This record gives sequence, structure tokens and C-alpha cells, in this order.
Amino acid sequence: MTALAAVPALALVVIVVLSLRDPEYGAPAVVGALLAAALGPPAYGLARLRRRAPPEP
Repeated sequence: MTALAAVPALALVVIVVLSLRDPEYGAPAVVGALLAAALGPPAYGLARLRRRAPPEP
């Protein structure tokens, strides 16, 4: 089971390595993806804080 679970992670690593081999496209794409991943949790937390309470029945 563990080897089967590692397949998606291995595929992701292969894709990132292949992307980085093309410096014109790969590096900006990886930097953009990391930046988006870093901004996701704070944006989610801010959205939860700003969410309005549901209306009373």
C-alpha cells in the first residue's frame, strides 16, 4: 500500500524536475505555484473571519 501511495508524489517530483529544465517557463511556474500555495491559508483564514453569520430563522 505504501508504494502505491508514493506514486502521485513521485509523479509530482518528476513533473517539477522536468519543468525546471526549461528555465524560461519552469522556474516562474514553480515560483508562482509556491507563492499561491503560501498565500492560500492566510486568504482562507481572512475569508473565514469576514464571513457573515447565517440569518436567524
